[in-house]
Amino acid sequence: MVDYAQEGRHEAAIYDGTRLRPGMTFMGPAIVEDPGTTIVIHPGNAVSVDEFGNINIETSV
Repeated sequence: MVDYAQEGRHEAAIYDGTRLRPGMTFMGPAIVEDPGTTIVIHPGNAVSVDEFGNINIETSV
């Protein structure tokens, strides 16, 4: 359970950042654990992994 402050508490999927591959997509709420950082994906935000392995987050503003 993750407390997203303004969005409230949500069950969040946990992803191993070292296992993400180009072309993968998923929606928040989620947490990406990567060596050296943790990325918090808010509910409703879309994530895609590009051809270079970059994690792109599209916000639902």
